[in-house]
Amino acid sequence: MIKKFLNRHRGFSLVELMMSAVIIGIIVSLALPNYFAARERSMRTAVKTNMHLVQTMVELYSLDWGGTYPDDRATLFKVANTGNYWVDFKNPETQITDPVADISSFTSVNAIPRYSVLYGGVKSAPNAFVGSVYTGVKEYSTYVIYGTNKDNAPIRHNGIVFSYSNN
Repeated sequence: MIKKFLNRHRGFSLVELMMSAVIIGIIVSLALPNYFAARERSMRTAVKTNMHLVQTMVELYSLDWGGTYPDDRATLFKVANTGNYWVDFKNPETQITDPVADISSFTSVNAIPRYSVLYGGVKSAPNAFVGSVYTGVKEYSTYVIYGTNKDNAPIRHNGIVFSYSNN
């Protein structure tokens, strides 16, 4: 009798296979949106961490230069490297080392990679240096740091653009 039963049922029927495929499809369709949302949140968190690292480097630069801030990324990079406080970090999506760009280079959506950090010194008083003599006026007394999301737009938190600044 067992032999008869085994000979009749050798595999799954087409209906059983189709039901299995439908169930797997439903599970995948429920899981993928959560996966992509979690991935986007982790990328934004990585950019915010990179923004904080840049802020720390800018503040260390300010300590070295009497309260003034670098006017652009190149100045920050040069001084921070010689001062041994430059921290290597990567763009979370492209894995490009040093994903810091100047705000002035942000002229179009495709000008910089997604999930980058934008830095800019803000002028408060022009002509801080006359020739090579420091006049005592701080040219860059404030700064702003933004991060970009997957659409190269500034990262927002609760509808407000998320940025670091000393204001």
